[in-house]
Amino acid sequence: MADNSRIPRNISEFYAYVLTSTYYLLATGGGAIQNYIRLGMSAADVTEWNNRMLLLRDDIYLKYISGNTRTTTVIHQLQNFMEDFFDFAQPLLNSMAANTNAIEADETALNFKIGREEPVHPTSPIEESCFVTLTSKGQGMIKVRCKTTTDASRASIPDDASAVELRFKIGDSAPANVDQCPGIELNPKASFTINVGAENSTKKIFVYARWIDFSNKSRAGAFSELSSIVIG
Repeated sequence: MADNSRIPRNISEFYAYVLTSTYYLLATGGGAIQNYIRLGMSAADVTEWNNRMLLLRDDIYLKYISGNTRTTTVIHQLQNFMEDFFDFAQPLLNSMAANTNAIEADETALNFKIGREEPVHPTSPIEESCFVTLTSKGQGMIKVRCKTTTDASRASIPDDASAVELRFKIGDSAPANVDQCPGIELNPKASFTINVGAENSTKKIFVYARWIDFSNKSRAGAFSELSSIVIG
């Protein structure tokens, strides 16, 4: 079997990698060209990568993190998805790592080496605080708005960040800390909607959030204070 060390085996880390890598490939770098094009990836392959991410994010992982739907069948479905993704993504990562257009930001975002052992110079962590507003929209849909200040008129991502990371828990009791939140959502927008499942209506969702940088994971900001709302 191919070397899958570039892609995490831990379930929560694997989920985060699939989301962040997809957003990074579809994003543009310094110019108008998307990263996947610069790295020599075909439109068909990036579409398949994105479709797999959507299946994981909107179906398999939701069932996995919910106590009502996390069955042996769902666990096996997730395990099979992970193995299939390893086999699909590894040859593409090999190709991108060998591409002459690959840069250090690609190494960090996609977790590969481009043939040199130059040290990665760390940059300062994102200092902006993340303030979260949650609105229940019914049928398990939660509107999330993230801001840099409590009195900001609109949701916005800081200039030195590229996305929002949510950690959440669904249930009746609040988590003691962010490590007790099994749910993960990453989004390049400051205002978006997540689906936590209609079966969770009347339960509470507890959320921490922080700003992150897809191209340099070490720059992630501090998590927000805990927010919560009853799921409609």
